[in-house]
Amino acid sequence: MITLEKERTNIQDFSFVVYPYQTQEGLRKIGRPLFDGKDEAEVIAKLQYAFSIGGTSREACCFAGISTDSYYRYCKNNPDFRNKIELLQTTPTLLARKAIFQALLNGDIKTARWYMERKCPQEFSPSASVSHQLNEYERRIEYLESLIRKHGIDPSF
Repeated sequence: MITLEKERTNIQDFSFVVYPYQTQEGLRKIGRPLFDGKDEAEVIAKLQYAFSIGGTSREACCFAGISTDSYYRYCKNNPDFRNKIELLQTTPTLLARKAIFQALLNGDIKTARWYMERKCPQEFSPSASVSHQLNEYERRIEYLESLIRKHGIDPSF
């Protein structure tokens, strides 16, 4: 006959055992404390800041002083928080776009050229114009070689 100390419930009678730390407020909780016992609001603020400046999950956890397991556990239990983190991760990209747009508005020609090379590489990429020129030269050479062959001259001269 086995009994639990706190509840004094007999295990062999198959009665439902209610553990006090699972149902009553104010009693101890089982398992590791959330965020290793650190203040939740402070940890969340640090995580949000780290993600808003482009940090990875590992970097954000290091900055907040928590384990990555704690972070992933929190994300699993709080999907709204995970969605907010995903949005915060786009902040650096948006700031970069804003800076490029401001430079374009201010008439910065280097930025405008750089932007167009990346947005329309077929038209504005320097490598595209070089390959286009090479293709043009290759076609001319082939045409001239065909003319030479047509007149019976060896093109390898």
